[in-house]
Amino acid sequence: MNTFELLVWQYLSFVEFTGYNFVIIFLFAIGVGALKKVDFRMQRGTYFLNSAFVVFGVSIGQCIWFFLPNSIVGDYVFVIVLIDILIWALTAYVIIVLAKARSNDAYGNSSYAALAFIPFVSLWLIFKPSKDDYTTKMPSLLSGNSAAFIGLVVLVVGRVVGDASEQYIGNQITNNTNFESQVIVGQKFIEYYAKTDGVERALEYYKTLEEPNIGEPIDDITMFKSLEIFKNTMTYKYLISDNSITGFTQEQRDIWQSYICNEMSPILEYGGKIVLHYYSVTVPTLAYVSADKEVCDI
Repeated sequence: MNTFELLVWQYLSFVEFTGYNFVIIFLFAIGVGALKKVDFRMQRGTYFLNSAFVVFGVSIGQCIWFFLPNSIVGDYVFVIVLIDILIWALTAYVIIVLAKARSNDAYGNSSYAALAFIPFVSLWLIFKPSKDDYTTKMPSLLSGNSAAFIGLVVLVVGRVVGDASEQYIGNQITNNTNFESQVIVGQKFIEYYAKTDGVERALEYYKTLEEPNIGEPIDDITMFKSLEIFKNTMTYKYLISDNSITGFTQEQRDIWQSYICNEMSPILEYGGKIVLHYYSVTVPTLAYVSADKEVCDI
C-alpha cells in the first residue's frame, strides 16, 4: 500500500467509530458557516420538513457501503471514501443554509445557526416562532402544521430506511460475498493492519476471521480446539480424538507446512509465524508444525 491507499484505509477505520459523520459535518460546517451568506427566511414548519429530507437523503446515500467489498477487490475503494465525504460535506452545507434561514426568521439574523449543531438545544430552532409576521407566500403543504406533519413522516421513514439498509448491507456483505472476494478483502485488511499497527494487530484481525470455526470438527478425528496469539506467532490447536495415534509422519508434517506457506502467505509476508499444534488427551504433542517467512522462502 502506498501513502494514498493507507490514508483511504485509515478513513475506513475511522468510519467504524460511532458518530464519525458528526465530526466531518462539524468541520465542513465551520467553513461553510464562515463563507456562506443566507439572506432568506424559513419558518419552523418548513425548516423541520427540509431537515427531515436531509435525514432521508443521508439514509439513502449511505447505501454506497453496499459496494465496499467490490471496491476493495476492484481497487477503487477511494471512490467510496470520496463519495462518503462528499455526502457529509453536502449535508453540512444544507444544514448551515437551513439553520441560517431559520435563525433569520426566529431572531432576525443568522447568528444563532450554530444552535442546529448542539444536541437538544437544536430543538429551539424548530420550536421558536417567527420574530414577526412572515409574508413570503408558500404552498400550504410546505409550511405550518402541514409541513411539520409531512416532515415527521419523512423523518420516520428515513430512519426506518437507514436502519433497514444498514442491516441489509451488513448481512449481504457477511453472507453473500463470494469466497474469492472474502480472501482478497481479508488480505487487504491484513496488509493495512500490518503496515499501520504491526503484525500482532494483523494477527488479531486474522483471528476474528477464524473464530467462527473454533470448536468445529475438521474431519472425523480432528477438532479445531483453539487459536492463540503471542507476539508475532499464531498457534492453531487441534484435538485428535483417536487415542491410538501416537504421532504423525514427517511426510504429513511437510504437507501441513506447505499448506501454511501456500494459504497463509499474507500473514507470513509481514513477519508473522504460524504454528499448527496437534495433540490428544493422552499425548500432549502429536505434531508441532511451524512456518514463517524464512521457512517458506517468501
